[in-house]
Amino acid sequence: MVVMIVVDQMRGDYVDKFKGQWNAGLKRLLQEGAWFRDAAYPYAATETCVGHATISTGALPSTTE
Repeated sequence: MVVMIVVDQMRGDYVDKFKGQWNAGLKRLLQEGAWFRDAAYPYAATETCVGHATISTGALPSTTE
């Protein structure tokens, strides 16, 4: 099973900054999961729903309804 978690409004450097305070699930995700440090949206304005669709499908927002 593949699970993807997207966190809105969280700066990328917070993962390192607060990793000592994480336990249980978040700690496990850090140790066993994948983290894409250089991930970026290929467009300027973001909306939550279409942004998540873009991340999960690779389709640009103009093709997502």
